[in-house]
Amino acid sequence: MFECLLQGNANLQLSLDSYSGQISVHAPSRKLFNEEFHLIPREKRSRRPLKALTVFTDTSGASHKSVMTWRNPQTQHWEADVEFVEVSPQVAELAAVVRAFEKFLEPINLVTDSAYVVGVVSRAEQAVLKDIENERLFKLLSKLIYLVSH
Repeated sequence: MFECLLQGNANLQLSLDSYSGQISVHAPSRKLFNEEFHLIPREKRSRRPLKALTVFTDTSGASHKSVMTWRNPQTQHWEADVEFVEVSPQVAELAAVVRAFEKFLEPINLVTDSAYVVGVVSRAEQAVLKDIENERLFKLLSKLIYLVSH
C-alpha cells in the first residue's frame, strides 16, 4: 500500500525526496487495528422475496386514491388502506408505500407498479435529503428515509 501511495501522491514524493533514512511500514500491535471491519452497513433491503407479508400499492390518477392492500395472515381476508390525495400519481403511490412502512414494522414484501417509487425506495436507505420546494413530497421522503433506515 505504501508503494502505491508513493507512486500516486505528489505531496508524499516531495516530502520524502531528500530523506536518506529508512521507512518501515507495519500494522499497529493493537487488536483493534488488525480486525476486519466494514464501513458500509449491511443492506436492509432484500433483492429476493421474503417469507413475509406481501403488501401491494397502487394509485388512481382519476380518483386521486392512494391504496395499499394485503392479506391478513390471521383472518386470511384482504384488507386495504385507502387515502384520498390530490397530488401526482407518483407521489400518491409513494404515500401508499410510506403508509405501508409505517403500518408494518416487521419485514414485508412490497409490490408496486411504479418505477418512480421503486427507484426512490431503493435509494432511501442511508440517504441524505436536501431541502425541496414541494412540502408534501419532502415530508413523504423524510418519513420514508427514517422508516427504511430504522
